[in-house]
Amino acid sequence: MNCFWYAIMNYVKHGGYIIVRKSHYGRFPHFLWVKDLKDLDVKHYVPDNPIERKVPPLIFDGIVKTKDD
Repeated sequence: MNCFWYAIMNYVKHGGYIIVRKSHYGRFPHFLWVKDLKDLDVKHYVPDNPIERKVPPLIFDGIVKTKDD
């Protein structure tokens, strides 16, 4: 899985919104999912051990985070 598919799967299953921003680990997009824009309790899938890269991995083992830091 990756952040894109995590956000898409939650959007299809629960609705809400997909947020796209620059990744903290490179110059590529990162996708986050939020159920309600009023609450902004974002959830996103990140690698277990993130490192800066030029190209993101297409599939990686990761964890779901609830803060965007």
